[in-house]
Amino acid sequence: MKRFSPTTAAIVCCLLWQTAAAQSIEQILKQHYPQHSAQNQCLLGKSFRYYSGDTPTPVRGDYCFIIDAQQTVNTAQGKMRYILLTGNGIDLKTGEWQTAHVDSGAVGMLVLKARADGGWQIVAANTGMPVGAFGSAPQNWALHQFGPDTWGFINQSSDIHQGYAGSRHVILLPLGNKISMSQITAESDNSGALGECGADMGFDSAAERQDCRSRRETITSRLNIDHGGTTVAGLYPLQLTVNGFSGNKKYRNQIVRIPFDRVAGQYREPKSSPLRGADF
Repeated sequence: MKRFSPTTAAIVCCLLWQTAAAQSIEQILKQHYPQHSAQNQCLLGKSFRYYSGDTPTPVRGDYCFIIDAQQTVNTAQGKMRYILLTGNGIDLKTGEWQTAHVDSGAVGMLVLKARADGGWQIVAANTGMPVGAFGSAPQNWALHQFGPDTWGFINQSSDIHQGYAGSRHVILLPLGNKISMSQITAESDNSGALGECGADMGFDSAAERQDCRSRRETITSRLNIDHGGTTVAGLYPLQLTVNGFSGNKKYRNQIVRIPFDRVAGQYREPKSSPLRGADF
């Protein structure tokens, strides 16, 4: 069997490393989204679409992705490039957009690190995560600093079912070579379902009206990153400022602190949040 000399092996290894390292951002995007739609000028990928049946079973679908936001940040690890893509559901056979209420939108996130040779290497990626409704994802994602050396994207995703409306703060962060998604309820409003709890909404008796009023709620919130707080897993805590009412309870600038959950690998709503468990 023919053997390479140590010198030859070192040269081959070096050449392979240079070839792999000297990738442009476009080349890395093509690796993760190898298919392209010339007609829609987008990258094609797959993501969760909806649940089917009583079990329920997750169904994946095709999505048409475009870059929504990208930014380069100088960190202690070096120069990093954060890229966020949003996807709309599409039927590749017919070319029709998938816009049913049940269809989720999709987002993808890539984190790249600059190489000394001028190329880039992938650090973390997830090409398809479910966010949104009616087959489309929220637009205009913003990049924020979530730790001394960690940056991530944030946005809000809204929905409504039978008059129950609300939205969630969606946070995407790199954790190792994966992307973590956290969802924190931002707003909840059921006035579209309950109205003023009158007969026009089907509440005829005094007991029914009283029960309705005890369930009415309109709650809003503002989310901030507490850059002075104690970090967990290198990530700052969040601070939710809540206003509004739920039944007889009123909230005026109530502060809810949300530390990062190291075990879950995401931010999770604490039991103290008035918005926890809101259904919409």
